[in-house]
Amino acid sequence: MGQSEWKQKLFNLGYVKPLGTTFIVTGLGWLLYEVHATANTLKTVGQVRIIRHGVKYIHIDETITKGLRLGNQGYLEHHVGRWRLSSWLQRFRYRLAQRLLHLAQTEDWQWRTVAVHHLARLHHLSEADRIQLAQACDCHTAVGLARSRDTRDGFFLPPPLYKTTDNEELVTEIRDILYKLNKSSGHLCVKYFLSKAFPEYEKQSNYLMDAEVMLTEPWTILTSQDNLLPLCVQALDHHISTLCNETYLVELGGLPLLMSIYQQYKNNSSVCKMICRILARICSHQEFLPQVFSSGWIGVLAMWLESEDQHLSLLAGQSLANLDRDDMTQAHYGRHVVPLYPTYRAHQPLVDVVFVHGLLGSVLSTWRQRDSTHSAILGLQKEDIMEDTCRRRRHSSDEHTEEYLTTMTELTDSEWDQIGSDFEFVFTDFPLHCKTQSCQQFTLSGNDSRVRQQGNDKSYTLCWPKDWLPQDCPSIRVLGVDYESRLSDWFPTCSEKLRVKSLEEKSAIVLDQLMRCGIGQRPTVWVAHSMGGLLVKKILTEALSSCDYEARRIALNTRAVVFLSTPHFGCPLAKINDVLGYLLLPSTEVEELRNNTRILTDLHERFNDLLQEVNVKIVTFTETKSTRIATLGMDLHIVPPEFSYFEVGDLFEMPCDHACVAKPRNRLSFIYQTVLNLIKSVQEEETVALPCSRRDSKDSIE
Repeated sequence: MGQSEWKQKLFNLGYVKPLGTTFIVTGLGWLLYEVHATANTLKTVGQVRIIRHGVKYIHIDETITKGLRLGNQGYLEHHVGRWRLSSWLQRFRYRLAQRLLHLAQTEDWQWRTVAVHHLARLHHLSEADRIQLAQACDCHTAVGLARSRDTRDGFFLPPPLYKTTDNEELVTEIRDILYKLNKSSGHLCVKYFLSKAFPEYEKQSNYLMDAEVMLTEPWTILTSQDNLLPLCVQALDHHISTLCNETYLVELGGLPLLMSIYQQYKNNSSVCKMICRILARICSHQEFLPQVFSSGWIGVLAMWLESEDQHLSLLAGQSLANLDRDDMTQAHYGRHVVPLYPTYRAHQPLVDVVFVHGLLGSVLSTWRQRDSTHSAILGLQKEDIMEDTCRRRRHSSDEHTEEYLTTMTELTDSEWDQIGSDFEFVFTDFPLHCKTQSCQQFTLSGNDSRVRQQGNDKSYTLCWPKDWLPQDCPSIRVLGVDYESRLSDWFPTCSEKLRVKSLEEKSAIVLDQLMRCGIGQRPTVWVAHSMGGLLVKKILTEALSSCDYEARRIALNTRAVVFLSTPHFGCPLAKINDVLGYLLLPSTEVEELRNNTRILTDLHERFNDLLQEVNVKIVTFTETKSTRIATLGMDLHIVPPEFSYFEVGDLFEMPCDHACVAKPRNRLSFIYQTVLNLIKSVQEEETVALPCSRRDSKDSIE
């Protein structure tokens, strides 16, 4: 290397060093300025003082104690040295968390919600800091953290120790509670269980069981003492669900007892579901929040909220929402109204979407995604969804669609745009016949982003309103109406549940609970399957004729109703001759579905009168295929098109049976896309009308 080349390298190096030094000094100066500015901001936020709580928990790092036990002085000095280097940053984070926690406990609602939101996002606190913050947390802040998506488990203290963990003693405790509950409000089913599980009960109460009461037994046979405690929990769940005696249960100290039982059966999904149902009834009373918090249930509910088990997730979300005083909607969800979205704290929704299932349906059976190998078989009992269904993966909608999507998924973006523009993707579940006055979309361009998204999506959902709609319309609230129904009165069931309410009584109960959760405060879209459509019609007609302002607002703020195989004029299956009627003993719901009964014709006329007063868009989907009834061993057309036609609005005849019409095959299903576009149109109208006065003002109603 020549002398000139060495000189050139030294010359270049002389420029690099000053530039590097300048860059480092500037970066350090900027960092110090940001730290100083942040510290000044924290000092001036509301003039907040640092919370000074007495230390109730002393945390010693396990690595330090390990070094002390082993006598490894060099290891200990090295570890303490590293701690000193990072201690200033840890102290800064903890001071920030203290100030946020203080703001979360102020009287100002806006400060509370913002502080809880940011406190939940502090992910770099030590375990000791989290435990001290959890000790300083009040019950309302804990609920807010549980309903925040980014919260870590460390913000919730473990439950206090119960006085006993012995299985036999726990059985004795819950038996005494069942005794006292039945003494205050007797229940035949629970009395029968107590007489069989605890023979001394029958002697003490002088209660003799007869054959009629034995028909009401809802429990499995007691085979051993090992399953006695879960059966006691089932009896307690049954009692609370039928007689609504949760207040007395809390007074008897049921919450700590249930926590002790949960600690032993936390891996038993059936026991967890029963306990969660009991908690949901207790949490519907916000005055019980201190007892729920002190017994350690807030952290468990937060864990269940993220569970893969949809039953636990929905019940936990309902419980926490009822306990949250700072929820944007200020809603109270009753027994028959389940919040599907949002499950966490979120924005104020623009539109409410309410889903109502039909006869023998439920939120997690009616609105699940259609299986790729679906077989339309119905029995006379409600469908039972297997626990592993929530983890199933679906691979295709049909063979031709899967072949196309697989090919397109392997293409690059440029190839996709070039080739996809030559194709039209036809929606699955394409209607056989339609009558529509609006511009309806039946296809998508092959290079549409939704087509490619569907090609990459192999997941299966137990509740498409909960999982699909929030992705396409995040500014909505989705609710599910859940109620019990049956086909026949012959099946062994609880004597309390035999008192099935008529359509009129059901609508009154659901209407009251919908008002309490804020339906009517914003535009509403209803999606109803089968008998659920009749329930929606009854709710809206009763709401419009009500003298209550809140009730009338539900009808006046209804923008659209989607009917899925709704028997507006009855159902041929309900027309049973007198001899067969004695054999099947049809239920109250089935009796009301007889062809052209006075109840249905009057309801239809009243609903048509409502459409004259309120501008409501109607969309009707009818079934064209028979449904296999496994119990009867025959195929039946449950609601033929002529019984589900509606005189106004859009009408689509679908190549589906009665069950599949409510179960889209995927997100590119014609049924789902029609419902989605309807919701989007209502949302756009609401966005435009926000600066203007809404038509639900009290003056317009009066």
